[in-house]
Formats: sequence, C-alpha cells, structure tokens
Amino acid sequence: MSCRDATETLDNYLAGSLTSDESARMEQHLSNCGDCRRLAREYGEVTRLAAALPVYSPPPDAERRLRGLVAIALRETNRKLTDGSLDDTKPHLKLTDGSSDDTKPHSALQ
Repeated sequence: MSCRDATETLDNYLAGSLTSDESARMEQHLSNCGDCRRLAREYGEVTRLAAALPVYSPPPDAERRLRGLVAIALRETNRKLTDGSLDDTKPHLKLTDGSSDDTKPHSALQ
C-alpha cells in the first residue's frame, strides 16, 4: 500500500469499516511508515476530540432570520437586474440597515 492509498483509506480504517484484508494491508503499511503512523495517530486524536464537542443547536429564530436575509438578497438582486445597476465586479448585497453608518448590521442579522 502506498502512502497515498493509506491517507485515502485512513478515515475508513479508523472507523473500522474496511474489510479484514484492507485492514491488514493498512496495518502493515502503518507498521512500516512512520509518517502515516503519525498521521493516523493525529487524525484519530482530532476525530476523538471532535466527537467530544457539544452539539450546536442554532437559536430558535435562526431559520426566520436566514429566510429574511435571503429575501433581502433576492429583492436587491431583482431590483438591480431591473434597473440595470447590477455590476458583477462588486458585491451584490450590502447587509446593513441602510443608515449612514455602514458598520451597523441589518436588523435581520440581529
């Protein structure tokens, strides 16, 4: 097994989803290749730590806020398409509240 094959197979190996022959080939490679052995150890540690992270639950109003932002973007893009002011060299949407202070986020973002 090459190092490339080992790195492409590493996720399945650590998950225990390889056949016994594939696992044996991976173990043989890892016993002879310090770089891949180190990668497998580090990847396994990252996977273990990631699994221990708490599950994120978005705020209850996240869907409403996201739908509001999409609606704003669609209206703005449609307006620019209609009036011919759409310029592909600039961002299409500025998410501010329209006040003179462009650093204040749009109310849908709050």
